[in-house]
Amino acid sequence: MAFSILSLRPILVSALTLFALGSQSGSLVQRFVEALNSGDKAILEAFVRSEFNESVPVQQRVDRIFPLTQQGAPFKLVKMVEEKANAIRALIEDKNKERLGLTLELAGSPPKIARILLADPESLNAAPPKDYSGWTDLSSLAAAICKDTGVPALGLAVWRADRPIEIAVAGLRKATGKEEVKTDDLWHIGSITKSMTATLIGKLIDLGKLRWDMTIEEALPGVPMKEPYRKVTLEQIMHHRGGIPQDMGFTAVRVNEICGNETNPVKLRERYTKNILGREPIAKPDESFAYSNAGYSLLGHIAERSMGQPYEQLMDIYVFKPLGMNRSKVGSSGFPGARTTGHMKVNGKTVPMPSEGNLGTIVAPAGNTWCSMQDLATYAKAHMDGLKGKNGLLKAATFQRLHEGVPERPGDSIYACGWSVGAMQGTALRHGHNGSNGRFFAELAFFPSQGLVVASMVNCGGEAFPSPPLQAVQAVARRYAPEK
Repeated sequence: MAFSILSLRPILVSALTLFALGSQSGSLVQRFVEALNSGDKAILEAFVRSEFNESVPVQQRVDRIFPLTQQGAPFKLVKMVEEKANAIRALIEDKNKERLGLTLELAGSPPKIARILLADPESLNAAPPKDYSGWTDLSSLAAAICKDTGVPALGLAVWRADRPIEIAVAGLRKATGKEEVKTDDLWHIGSITKSMTATLIGKLIDLGKLRWDMTIEEALPGVPMKEPYRKVTLEQIMHHRGGIPQDMGFTAVRVNEICGNETNPVKLRERYTKNILGREPIAKPDESFAYSNAGYSLLGHIAERSMGQPYEQLMDIYVFKPLGMNRSKVGSSGFPGARTTGHMKVNGKTVPMPSEGNLGTIVAPAGNTWCSMQDLATYAKAHMDGLKGKNGLLKAATFQRLHEGVPERPGDSIYACGWSVGAMQGTALRHGHNGSNGRFFAELAFFPSQGLVVASMVNCGGEAFPSPPLQAVQAVARRYAPEK
């Protein structure tokens, strides 16, 4: 794989698809790829007007699709995989030679574009998700999803008002071993870490060490940076609206260029900070949303620079210990308990894979935390209590602000400060995030109106949609927090 992906590359559930079937499908997929590769919004808009349905305004679709040209173009169609009345599946390759599964969902008569799913190649052959609405208990639900999706292990935690946290696990710590996963094992949570980094920033704001409107220039005095970054605020970075490069994947060569022979975590992130701020911004401050691993790594370094302690220690002091999260840790060593082993799909086989080394360190604030199921549910409950007006780890007003944001477009979900806020299909309003380092996949959600927290994790990477943890979360949420 050309990229070493540390935190979740959000699965692109945009509004694309191609409208023809049969012998023309391949040529239309090719035309779509050519429209992306043109890098020209006018060409892309013409294609959208011709081939998309009218469920979403044309300009809104174009704005959603166009970032693909910046992230991955030029793309290449490798092969057509499947052509059905309601979907076309194709294997494509991006500019870094990374192969991706493209699923184009069709609707209407004649069929036109409804939605695109861009994920790992395994998604092209993934069986459609089963209906788990009839589940009877968490243990059987966890076991069923684990078996049906072929992951080595799955964990599931549920907290409902006035009840203790309930945890269920199924499967093996390591696919090639015999040890069964335990309820208190640690799992990698990927980009859910972003919400924890934002929580740390919120705590330092409460302590008067930082401010919501503090600029990068104020936070990092003396650090060289391109002029446009100087007035970007911490809150804009937390909202992914600071114009910070996205850094959704890294080659080994690039990691080595950034890190050199350095091994100290703080100095590694200092080197990465200078690398980020030495590049041109991808947008003006507050101009647009662009999900950024680099932005959250920058926030982590600002925190450690402000407090004179490594980010890893700050998380332990100001987030984990106050919440009683005794089986949580940033980094890849010194674990407070047994952990599951991460896996990747290689040539159709589930293979145990090692951790990321320096890459995990430089992007730790964006996605390199390990948690037990109990700890992750406890963390989400603290945020839900805060939204209900309770002072706790943070002031209630700080919790509230961490969950506020502006939708990019009317009707969109909101990306707040490390949290996505919006309804999942068939559920009440959800606050949550997901994450993956390519070897694990995690999903966290809580539903304030119903007093419900649900978390699920698997020890295998891949971005098939819906992921096994998402299927678990949806099955529970649709029962206990249904859409009204």
